[in-house]
Amino acid sequence: MIGAGSMEKESKINCSIASIVDCIFNSLKEYVYISDPYTYEIIYANQALNQLYGKDLVGGICYKQLQSLDKPCVFCTNDKILGNGYKPYQWEHHNSQLNRDFIVIDRIITWTDGRDVRFEMALDITESKKSARAIARRLEFVEMVKRLSSRFIGTISFDQAINDSLADIGMLCDAHRAYLFSINYDQGVMNNTHEWCAEGVTPQIERLQSLPLPLFPWWIAKLKLGEVILINDIDELPEEASKEKEILKSQDIKSALVLPVFMSNQLTCFIGFDNVKDTDSWTEDDLTHLRVVAEIISNVMERDKALEDLTRYKILAERTREIIFFIGMDGKIIEANKSASQFYGYSRRELLGKSFHDLTKKSKEAETNPQRPPYHLKGWL
Repeated sequence: MIGAGSMEKESKINCSIASIVDCIFNSLKEYVYISDPYTYEIIYANQALNQLYGKDLVGGICYKQLQSLDKPCVFCTNDKILGNGYKPYQWEHHNSQLNRDFIVIDRIITWTDGRDVRFEMALDITESKKSARAIARRLEFVEMVKRLSSRFIGTISFDQAINDSLADIGMLCDAHRAYLFSINYDQGVMNNTHEWCAEGVTPQIERLQSLPLPLFPWWIAKLKLGEVILINDIDELPEEASKEKEILKSQDIKSALVLPVFMSNQLTCFIGFDNVKDTDSWTEDDLTHLRVVAEIISNVMERDKALEDLTRYKILAERTREIIFFIGMDGKIIEANKSASQFYGYSRRELLGKSFHDLTKKSKEAETNPQRPPYHLKGWL
């Protein structure tokens, strides 16, 4: 028969052990709790875990208190740690209630009252996971820029290159829709020329044609100044953007990020993202990624315009009897028409790369040439 003195002594020992355990666990930055593996009742939680949840967790049911669920977690590890000889089990978990990531170690231990209980210790790895995801995202962005660059110098059409690029940037930034609009100042309208939509998102391109510019005074004014339109919540748009707010809401847009695209210092297009399922805070990375794509598109449009102009000039140059040279800033000939070739006695291929200054030294000798055309023109590029 156990005497009262022995029971009291045992109780004091258990209290002493519990105090020591509590002291040890409360000194940890890691989150610790102990629960009954059969009833799921939380028997102990250290200060770090109570502070994380902002309340005393002891006495509550673990899946209700820690995961906000009404039944045991589908990812519960009790089946892995019960009956495995007190061996630890390590796993990784994302807590959707806290929106944080953890490395978790679970095991069965003997508690101060002699029961086998579930011990769990969790290390918060959210920031390191964010860093890893950020690095992976940057690498993905570098690969995307490579694809964009190769598309626009490749053989696929400009329209296809734009559509593929919008898909790339939209998926990278988790947008629901990515688009490009062109502005026609002669007609006073803007048109949605290209669009990519995430799965389940309704395309809007058909209804966004020939939109009168006066419907978007705030929008266009900001873009003409080269400003970014960053809207995390459509409801927070200023009063002066009331027209734009009405139109955006008609498309179920909750947030948007838009950048101008300039050509020859004139706003000609704008590129942007929409989110239609919920409001969102666009990140600095989202802005950087979209800005790079906008600059690539701007450069491609400038290049194509220059090529069109050059082709037109070449056609005109070949039809005239006047001597026409295109000369680089280094004084070297980079293009010449047929009349120039005939006058100087060189083939077009032979003229390219020659110094215009050296070539014109010979022109004095040809002053009396009866075949010389009536004009001698020089052009500088």
